[in-house]
Amino acid sequence: MGENDKIELSEDGKSVLVTLNTKVDNQATKELSIKNVKTTAGKTVADYKTDIKFSDFVAPTLDKVVSVGPDKFKLVFNEPVDETSAQTVANYSINNGQYFIKSATVTNLNEVQVELYSTLADGEYDIKVKDVKDLAGFKIAETTLKLTQKADTEAPFVAKVTEATPNKVVLEFNEDIILNDTVDNLKSKIYHTNSSNKPSNITIDGKKMTLTFADAQALPRSGTAHLVIEKDVVKDGWNNKNAKYEANITVVVDVTKPTVAKLEAPKDNQLKVTYSEDVTNSATTAANYTLLNSEGKKVDGVTLDPKFEVKDGKTSAHVVLIDLSKSIPGGTYTLVAEKVKDVAGNEIDKSSTNVTVKDTTAPTVQADGVLYGGKKIVKILFSEPMATSGAGSVLDLANYQFGGTYLNTTKAKATITDSGKAVLIDYSETDLTISNNNTITVGKVADVTGNTTTNFTTTVTVKNAASVGINKVEAVDTKTVKVTLEDTLSKFDAKDFVLQIGGENAPAGTATSVSFANVDGKGVITYTLKEHLKTNATTDGTKQLAVKTADATIVSENAFGVKVQQNADAVAAADKIAAVVEKFNHDGDPITDEVYDVQVSFIDSNSNGKIDKDEEATFFVNYSEVLDANSISRLSFTVEGFNVKAVALGTDKSVVEITASALADNTDIKVALTQALDITDNSPAKNVVKGATYTVAKKK
Repeated sequence: MGENDKIELSEDGKSVLVTLNTKVDNQATKELSIKNVKTTAGKTVADYKTDIKFSDFVAPTLDKVVSVGPDKFKLVFNEPVDETSAQTVANYSINNGQYFIKSATVTNLNEVQVELYSTLADGEYDIKVKDVKDLAGFKIAETTLKLTQKADTEAPFVAKVTEATPNKVVLEFNEDIILNDTVDNLKSKIYHTNSSNKPSNITIDGKKMTLTFADAQALPRSGTAHLVIEKDVVKDGWNNKNAKYEANITVVVDVTKPTVAKLEAPKDNQLKVTYSEDVTNSATTAANYTLLNSEGKKVDGVTLDPKFEVKDGKTSAHVVLIDLSKSIPGGTYTLVAEKVKDVAGNEIDKSSTNVTVKDTTAPTVQADGVLYGGKKIVKILFSEPMATSGAGSVLDLANYQFGGTYLNTTKAKATITDSGKAVLIDYSETDLTISNNNTITVGKVADVTGNTTTNFTTTVTVKNAASVGINKVEAVDTKTVKVTLEDTLSKFDAKDFVLQIGGENAPAGTATSVSFANVDGKGVITYTLKEHLKTNATTDGTKQLAVKTADATIVSENAFGVKVQQNADAVAAADKIAAVVEKFNHDGDPITDEVYDVQVSFIDSNSNGKIDKDEEATFFVNYSEVLDANSISRLSFTVEGFNVKAVALGTDKSVVEITASALADNTDIKVALTQALDITDNSPAKNVVKGATYTVAKKK
């Protein structure tokens, strides 16, 4: 490591973040050696050595823009950004230069805080970003996102206690906070049990406040402690200061989070996860796992079915077998695990663990090939990345035969394409004449792990590439529509594609920006919409968004001069947007502000707005679209101070009805209701609705 390189130990104590002072060239391979590392128990970890390939071919994107003060906003990118370009104020503009920018500062690896010379009034502003680079030097496509500015007059408050141990308390506020004074001056304003038990340190990270207590001032090792935070300790970006906070907090001594101790692939359609300790049924929730390929992208078309391992008739509580819906090609994969809890309720830190899958599945040759007659090129397609050297190489022209002639006896040339899943055969320097519906015989070829095709030969019928069509259209969020084409493009003109709403061409300005990139052998068009879609991928609940090609002369074409199909039928946008919780309007008046996240119905026998022990209440959570009933169970929700007895969908299937009984007399119904497990909507994609906590208010 260099003198100015930085190594940071993560909160889990088991991983480190290494930040290099000098950038490594893209695609470079470097050796990483680890030695002389000790555990907290003083044991020296065995030396370790491995090669790391630094790889990045994707331009950065802007995920969101968030107001953090009257004269500041925060830009959140999808990856770390280059400091020089990210801190160049000329790369940003507000309402086309209407406001002057004072500074742009990288506050986190992928976050930039922009400060203005003036404050912003309430309203919406167009934030344009250009020329910001990632660490590999790729520039962001010019992007415009809406900033919603609204003056914040609400003081920050503690939303929840996320961790309480004898030596540390972590509090999460409702918004980003900063300290209102120096740490030394504020220590006396925070204490537990009595005023002598002050924290030794106070740190702030966004919404999170972490209080560290020395052993002499530690919280009790069991039971509860009374925590006090005096007023005016923290403030938000609008200078609103907190009110006094007092609460009894439960101290949990067992705060060790579960980890993935081992990840194996017994078969190419199964993973085996061994946790560091016994875990709950959260480890068998498919939504808690994501499988990524070697490029860090989610493996498409494969569903995960996790369950505890049963061996010799006994069910393990810490070993989970994840069955895959189909075999995956051999190679290195990454399993992301999150929201898995141990029996004490400690939740795993979102983790990424690599595993090598040995490919045991034979590759196949697609029956139809593509003929680019004008260029005298044939494209042969395969089911997975193929070998390019050695026995069975798809670049060995001895494996191809046309009209009784082996192509290795000609001047034909072969090149790999489509991420290893296709071969281009250039026969322009041969005497061969290949026409539409001619056949080419492909021999026994191998995939990258050495598995060969089952058949000794495969007959491929080549067909003229008349045009490039639309493969699929997806609404990936309420402001973004992605169009995937059948092939890559070397020329792209946005006018060749037409957005439609409800079967009619969309009005001008429906999309604020259109960008294009070739991704994994396909052209991908990204539309950023001016207005939000409904979560069922419609504009108003019924009018579907679609994309067709223009009926005018087409400019867009692939590298072989094949144009995009003219006047192709519209392809409807598939719903890839998860449902969200929508607020109820309690008094039926659409213009009133009296709306709440959750309604509750109960018999107020004491006429005091509270409920007694064992009496039942029904809570109603209103989602934006119909949910999948099979994804919901009694364990899906928890209600503070109540025992959940039943969870079901209401009549319209978008409202969840939760029946729960009070745990004590005089229980207030204005409590926290939590969607504890992920659920899915009822769209074909079964989009995942992530868990969250909502406010309960009495139904009128």
